[in-house]
Amino acid sequence: MNGDDDRSAAADAAMERYADGDDGAFDELYDLLAPPLYRALLRQTRDAERAEDLVQQTMLQLHLTRGRFQRGSSVFPWAFALARRKLVDEIRAARRRPALVPLPGEGEDLAQEGGAIDDAVDARRTLGSVAAAFQHSGIRSLEFT
Repeated sequence: MNGDDDRSAAADAAMERYADGDDGAFDELYDLLAPPLYRALLRQTRDAERAEDLVQQTMLQLHLTRGRFQRGSSVFPWAFALARRKLVDEIRAARRRPALVPLPGEGEDLAQEGGAIDDAVDARRTLGSVAAAFQHSGIRSLEFT
């Protein structure tokens, strides 16, 4: 047996114990699965933080579905399939998210942005005062042309 075969056999044994309810086997399983999952996801995403998040999501999914693990199967292909599905789900979700549109004045310092907020509050107060004045004068509507 070579190193990969030993690692695969150890991971399979740990997964079977984990599926049987041995929670302590998770640490061993994580140590065996996380590094190759991370390397594969890093190659796909080219983003270390994103790859790390996907590994965590994959391991959570493995935990949640451990009762469905088929004895005698290899855990590595199953874990990589879970990781691939997590990556595809993330890509699809990103496509559904609307693009962020920069706000006017984006990049200005907070003092300037605070001033813009103050201006907006003042304008709303002024509009409220004008509306109250019209209400008291009996004017029912305004027409803007």
